[in-house]
Amino acid sequence: MSQIRSVTVVRALFSYTAQYADELSFSEGDILYVFEKSNSEWWRAHLGSKTGLIPSNYVEGKLNEIVNPLHEAARRGNLSFIQECITRKVSPTGLDSMGNTALYWASHSGHAECVNYLLQLPDPPLNAQNHIGDTPLHGAAARNHFHVVQALLAAGCDPKITNNNGETPEKLAGSQNIKNFIQQFNLFPLKETGVNIAGLGKKAKKLLADGIKKKTRVEVEKDVKKLVTEVCGTNLLTEGGQNVKIKPDTEYPDWLWKVHVVEHWNKKHEDESYRNLCFIMGKHEVGTPKYIANKIKAKGLQKLRWYCQMCQKQCRDENGFKCHTMSESHQRQLLIFADNANRYIDEFSREFSDGYLELLRRQFGTKRVPANKVYQDYISDRHHLHMNATQWETLTDFVKWLGKEGKCVVDETEKGWFVAYIDRDPETIAMQEALAKKEKMDKDDEERLMKFIEKQVKRGEKISDEVVYTELKRASEDEKIKVDLNLLPKKSNEDKIFAKPIKILSKNRKFEKKTQTIPGTSKRKSALDEIQAEEERRKEKKNRKDYWICTNIVVKVMTKTLGDKYYKKKGIVEGVQDHYIATVRMIESNNLLKIDQEHLESVIPSEGRQVKILNGAYRGENAILKEIHQSKFCATLEISSGLLKGRIIKNIQYEDFSKIHI
Repeated sequence: MSQIRSVTVVRALFSYTAQYADELSFSEGDILYVFEKSNSEWWRAHLGSKTGLIPSNYVEGKLNEIVNPLHEAARRGNLSFIQECITRKVSPTGLDSMGNTALYWASHSGHAECVNYLLQLPDPPLNAQNHIGDTPLHGAAARNHFHVVQALLAAGCDPKITNNNGETPEKLAGSQNIKNFIQQFNLFPLKETGVNIAGLGKKAKKLLADGIKKKTRVEVEKDVKKLVTEVCGTNLLTEGGQNVKIKPDTEYPDWLWKVHVVEHWNKKHEDESYRNLCFIMGKHEVGTPKYIANKIKAKGLQKLRWYCQMCQKQCRDENGFKCHTMSESHQRQLLIFADNANRYIDEFSREFSDGYLELLRRQFGTKRVPANKVYQDYISDRHHLHMNATQWETLTDFVKWLGKEGKCVVDETEKGWFVAYIDRDPETIAMQEALAKKEKMDKDDEERLMKFIEKQVKRGEKISDEVVYTELKRASEDEKIKVDLNLLPKKSNEDKIFAKPIKILSKNRKFEKKTQTIPGTSKRKSALDEIQAEEERRKEKKNRKDYWICTNIVVKVMTKTLGDKYYKKKGIVEGVQDHYIATVRMIESNNLLKIDQEHLESVIPSEGRQVKILNGAYRGENAILKEIHQSKFCATLEISSGLLKGRIIKNIQYEDFSKIHI
């Protein structure tokens, strides 16, 4: 029987029924594992728990080759194929490109049956570490596979081995049950029978005897290495379980003496089942240079390129960051990020923008300040969210986004970008409106009267005739100037009573006739027009609100907080809550969203379509879009229903009407 060196994964193009006992039946679309292709027409393949020959022309031509078939089968939990590989002399201790064994992949994936089968093989690689230092027990504990952890510990896996990041399986355990189980397993009794202490020094013998028999704390000097050196070649185990070989010596077994370095003594070390020698690990004293150096390193900002946003871990140097990127915990975070990268980037971007705007609002208000100054104040907090985790690569891109979204007023100068916060808080807007109203009412009557008089003077100058001065001319110098005084006869009192009113009436007619002949004068508004204009101003003031959402209109989503799939997509408003929150049914995906009106925008249809007036004097009326004025960002509407049907309304802003869903 030949050894399997590589496996080819193929997909069946057609169904096939076995004609002989050594052939394999399969259906269209089945995944087959081909491990022998000595014959070009008939390949030996594996499907489920069956193995047999298949025609090569019944499978797809594009092949996917697996170099380590045993590892792939262990990762997928295919026990029958694992048995097939072992039968065909595939080594169970082989390593893949990452240094993982088949036992590691079975433990990592949680396939208990595959783990038990591999543990029954001779000399299973229980404590084999991959490139990042993880053992099969690390993988099972990190993935919360409790039954696999039990099987590995029962088989003899060492729970105190640490990976390259200094983490034990107990530290990586995702559930408390696994942590408790590993802690109980760590408290195993030390063998007292058959211990050969020949060749040890007197001090070592005394310490060993005191530790085993009295089970009490042993006072020693803080230099643990110096003490262990006196004891011929033993293992130094830290509290986390990391093995450190101090002095190699093959004369004594590794389990001869185990030293636990702990920071504090507790009753656990006096327990009867705890037979290991315990020593107090000394700390750096307060005030020493090493103590001060460690405190300085733990404070303040570190370099941005050595910060991992997903793990929220700041490394001090390049070597530490490299070790972190190779750790299992970092790899798990990357896998989580890869599942939905857009969601995490959107979340980080929203958190960064909220923090930046909150600092700008609270520290500077609506003042115009340099954008970089606000950014420097923001990153002074060591726990801030870094910009390299957001959708913006530079501060300039972020500032442009703020201006585009209408959150700030931005402008670029020779000194850089400047920002000014736009306060859209309802309380602030109400306070500003009240202040403006108060200022308007504070204008005294004299100022209003002066403006009215000035307006009347200007109107009179336009209406009155211009006076033309001419030169006095005489036809002849000898001509005499005569003045005739024709005195009228004295009139009676009756004539005076009636003549004067008639004369005044005639003058008024002459004045009316004279004013009608003046060119360029506009017709004054009638009393009806004045009343109508005043009524429209009153309705405009009454119906102008800070909320505009209503049902059965088409709107557009203008926020990215819900994801790119909804950005600038149209929906229909099905309900309104508290005047400001709309329940929108998306047209494309048919999903139901609840969005604030701040993140919505009205939709302008083509001319001749039905619209709903959302704000202003004619709020709530249905109208027809007659004309769009793109330069003025407004439109002309014609009311299509009600008592005002047929009335033409001009200069209606885009945000004051929207398309009606039909």
